[in-house]
Amino acid sequence: MFQYAIGRRLAHDRGTDLELDLSGYVDQSMHATARRYELGCFRIRAGIARARDLPGYEPRSPLARLAARLVPPAGPRLEVVHEPRFTFDPGVLDAPDGTALFGYWQCERYFDAIAPLIRSDFEFVEPPRGANADMLAEIRGVEAVSVHVRRGDYVSDARTNAFHGTASLDYYRDALATIAATVDRPSLFVFSDDPAWCKEHLRSDLPTTYADHNPPERGHEDLRLMVGCRHHVLANSSFSWWGAWLNPSPDKVVVAPRRWFQDDSVDTSDLIPRGWIRI
Repeated sequence: MFQYAIGRRLAHDRGTDLELDLSGYVDQSMHATARRYELGCFRIRAGIARARDLPGYEPRSPLARLAARLVPPAGPRLEVVHEPRFTFDPGVLDAPDGTALFGYWQCERYFDAIAPLIRSDFEFVEPPRGANADMLAEIRGVEAVSVHVRRGDYVSDARTNAFHGTASLDYYRDALATIAATVDRPSLFVFSDDPAWCKEHLRSDLPTTYADHNPPERGHEDLRLMVGCRHHVLANSSFSWWGAWLNPSPDKVVVAPRRWFQDDSVDTSDLIPRGWIRI
């Protein structure tokens, strides 16, 4: 979603089209955890780039490789821009049309100039149904606080855990204390890829509902429910970051972990928007 947002900003500013490189979902050898392309649930405005137009494209068959060398691409070569660092780099916003972006771009400043447009693009194509419609109605009837707990490969994969780590129970205790002190009559809605763990370990005296009805392939439904909440407690996860950011309310209370990565060498000073609380 961050990658789409910066691409959409640049395409909007230049009056050109945005195309998404989905090649990483074909060859996932470099990923610790398999991923699926899931932006199709949103009303995004982007095409899908053809493999042969991407930087570094190499046809698989010998005959196709020979043909590619004999007949060069018809269009101009793309200018490649790699994310120089985790913090905001304003120079990237000067990239010209015909640029391929490589990076994560996890910073609101890359797209805050078109925030209403990004929120519009990330509206859901299909309306909520069944249990999701019922829970969304419940959320809208109380002072709902989304609480996100990210586990999954953050726990099960040693390499991922060494880099990301997980937000501690102490963090959630302090975050919920902050919510209780600033929000009148809050009701918690807990979202996680490990709801059983949350039911056992994440307990509060506040009214609490555990959202455990959406399977992994319907994760966007959890995101919709999180966006519907009035306030948010984040995990160290871009999923809950977007659950909070897509809530347009200026009065929302958002609590985020001060330590986003286990690796302290990563500067996350530009990751959390102004007004959000880091603890």
